[in-house]
Amino acid sequence: MALGFALLRKDAAAPLPGTDPLKNPAMRLETAAVLAASFLLFLVVRQSTRYMTFPDENFDYMEQAYRLVHGFGTPAWTYELGIRSWIFPGLLAGAMWVGSLFGDAASERLFAHGLVAASSLIPVWCAIQWTRWLGVGRLALLAGVLTATWVDTVYWSSVTLSEIFSGNLFCLCIHQAFCFVRSGDEKRLLLLGVGLGLVFSIRFQFALFLLLLVILVCQMQPRRWLLVIAGGLAVSVLSGLLDWMTLGRPFQSIWLNLWVNSRVSISQYGMGSQPFYYLTDLQLNYWSWAALPLLLCAGAGMAFFPGLGVLSAGIWIFHALLSNQQIRFLYPAVILIVIAAAIGAVRLVCRYRDRMPGLPSAILPAAVALIWIGTSAAVAFHGAFRASWIHRAGHLALADHVRTHPDICGLATSQETAPVFGQAFIGRPIPLYVTAAQPGLARLMPYINALGLLESEAAPAGYRRSGCWEDGYRDTMGKRPAPKVCLYRRTGACAAGAPMPTSNSPPSALSWPPSALQFRRFAVSPP
Repeated sequence: MALGFALLRKDAAAPLPGTDPLKNPAMRLETAAVLAASFLLFLVVRQSTRYMTFPDENFDYMEQAYRLVHGFGTPAWTYELGIRSWIFPGLLAGAMWVGSLFGDAASERLFAHGLVAASSLIPVWCAIQWTRWLGVGRLALLAGVLTATWVDTVYWSSVTLSEIFSGNLFCLCIHQAFCFVRSGDEKRLLLLGVGLGLVFSIRFQFALFLLLLVILVCQMQPRRWLLVIAGGLAVSVLSGLLDWMTLGRPFQSIWLNLWVNSRVSISQYGMGSQPFYYLTDLQLNYWSWAALPLLLCAGAGMAFFPGLGVLSAGIWIFHALLSNQQIRFLYPAVILIVIAAAIGAVRLVCRYRDRMPGLPSAILPAAVALIWIGTSAAVAFHGAFRASWIHRAGHLALADHVRTHPDICGLATSQETAPVFGQAFIGRPIPLYVTAAQPGLARLMPYINALGLLESEAAPAGYRRSGCWEDGYRDTMGKRPAPKVCLYRRTGACAAGAPMPTSNSPPSALSWPPSALQFRRFAVSPP
């Protein structure tokens, strides 16, 4: 049927007995083992590395979640204006609250990262289940292992960005679409609508990709459209009510966000426009020589699951046409490519194993796994990707030093540093002023006894260097080392009555973009 060919090839769409892990205890146990190992890998990598992908990871999500849990922290102008939903920070806040029962701010962040890492198990599970539909038996587990160990999966697995969390949930939506194709069960359409509504509520910028999936599933069948829309509306209405309660108007995080971003140029966010090929060039540079085998395997997987190719291409092309191009926006496309490549690799194993009947059955899968993991490690640590693992490591080391030294009673960082950490990394309510500009920084001196500066900056009189840390690279290709970040301290206590840190006081990189001030009448907390 046409729908089957749109998303799945016939041999993938045909129901196979014994492929439901819920009805097969042995299969369920094996799948759980792969997922548990993947989760452990994601958290071990997070705990053994120190990197911040984008300031949004902290200030738009982690810091706001910390504010929900503890009642203090650095507000971001996007929440003061009310153009971001509180759904994702609210979920992170729940995880951080649980983490607070076991330790300090480091424990809270670990639990927040753990929440995203748990969502990153969805692509791993999907890879296993979709491969099982091809009748490969226990070899489907190999697809999960390959998906979990690819460098992009590991790197993004615990990053607290809505693009990552929503991209993982999008995989679950695709699974519901595939299940409907295979079974014709209309309950899957309702579940698909619920999933799409949740993804849209967290990251409405995915709207075109969600619509593309719905078109592939529903085509010209009105009943299918109605069922998907009904499921989606059930969640979207709740999201609109949450906006009404927290921001002041229904669906404000959507319509006001679109309106504001139509008036605020990306230059006011400190970014510049990029040519259409920028993201493709950047991602291919990250993959380097491994792009060829990865994409060849992905092509083999997409031969059975054409929908993965259509969706990943749609996501990639859409973001290539935008002026605001950030590598994180490609994550939903990249994870679908990785899943397809894992499926394709398993199909190649099956093909060549059948041609070598005398070879022990475990040899070829084990060899493929070792080659795959070795390739992933080579991409991660010997190419342009290596710079990503230490991005802003110096700033994070400085924040960790402050967290573990309770005698530091106030901290400011200069305008030359980057907006990387907030109270979620310090863990106690000290005055904290991030990327403070002169002359505001000078006025804050009585209220702080620690100062974060670049190594090239001169410290004020009375401040002595306490430590310096490598901060990664200035560029995405790892060719220009960033200057070290240093912490300077003075003796003595901090004066009482420190001004409350806000996104606009003192003026900093977190300030409202000038063009956004025209919307202050809608603001939850006007500047």
